[in-house]
Amino acid sequence: AWFRSPDFPPISMPAERFAPRTLAEALMFPLRIASPDSMIYAEISAPDLRFAALVALAAAVAASALVRRSRSSAASATALASADLRLLGFFALGCAAWVASSANGRYGMFVLLLVGPLVARLADRLLPLRVARGALLILLVAQGVACALISPPRWFMTDLWSDRWFPYEVPERGTREPALYLTVETQTMSVIVPFLHPASSFINLRGQHSLEHGAARLRALLAQHKGSVRTIGRALRLQRDGRPRPGIIELYDSTLLRHGFRVDAQDCFRVAWRPRRYDWLSQFANVLVTEDAGVRESNVALISCALRPGSLSPAEVEEERRITALFDRLERACPGVLRGQTAFTEKIGKEWSRSYAGLEARVETSQGALVLVPFFKLRYQFLGTVAEWETGVPPAMQKACREGLPQ
Repeated sequence: AWFRSPDFPPISMPAERFAPRTLAEALMFPLRIASPDSMIYAEISAPDLRFAALVALAAAVAASALVRRSRSSAASATALASADLRLLGFFALGCAAWVASSANGRYGMFVLLLVGPLVARLADRLLPLRVARGALLILLVAQGVACALISPPRWFMTDLWSDRWFPYEVPERGTREPALYLTVETQTMSVIVPFLHPASSFINLRGQHSLEHGAARLRALLAQHKGSVRTIGRALRLQRDGRPRPGIIELYDSTLLRHGFRVDAQDCFRVAWRPRRYDWLSQFANVLVTEDAGVRESNVALISCALRPGSLSPAEVEEERRITALFDRLERACPGVLRGQTAFTEKIGKEWSRSYAGLEARVETSQGALVLVPFFKLRYQFLGTVAEWETGVPPAMQKACREGLPQ
């Protein structure tokens, strides 16, 4: 909403998946972040013991200062210098702003970088030098053990270490022929971009944000790559006959047909995942990694298929018009749930949905019902039936539409 991009609707997108819901959760954050659970400040399990150590040391330093003041003792060698206090104040304000706004690890890197030096500084002020060094060594070893035994060995795709971070092998055709690649999965797998022809272009039609049919940038790239339009994704796994499963093709087509394309199952190629783990460094890094951490190649390999012209049937156009009107009514009537957000209607197989990046959730039809589905929580929230919403706001939803759904 601030930058007014011509390619996206003017909405703000708060990152709420890790943000504490209550003051108690915020105050407990230094202990929660030490937990091996995932989805605390990162999607993966990444326990950080330093925050708890910093809180304990800060409390001990504060108590020591109060004791010295009550005894009217002179300033000791353990007292914090003015620079220390300024740095602690900056850290406290920055940490509070980070936790209150998102608590997302990648948005709070300056906090995560400062916490270690602050722990060392407070330990140096509070403890004798040898004791401080010993305590810091114990903390370092404990943190290292936590990272090695609890955290997964790799980000997102838990896999063994190998000589390349992304060991994709693209067939010669993918490097020789430029194309416009249209993806329809939530995870765009845009890591593949550097491996394909450098003149290629990439558009994610649906996912956390879905594109409107006929969007200006989409039209321009379609004209630029006329006759060379493909799709790419993980779900298009090839069967023995060299084609993706019919059900997956239908799922892809449910999005692609709205933009004038359908999958050409006769023209597909595979981008294999081929890690090599026999160099000495990979073998050393994998000492603490169990074999079950390795991924199946089929989970990360990509398939690209050509696209050919296609269009929705008149019945599908009419059904989309009807569902769009229903979603529009939901958005107008439920500011407490959707917070004024709006999105485009799209089909997922035989069901319909709208994805709201600002809410990190989507609304979808499910066997005659409307449900709110958070992106990162396995929990559906019932919003009423399609039949009820076609005639108005369901009585059971009127309060929630005004005040929001219970947490």
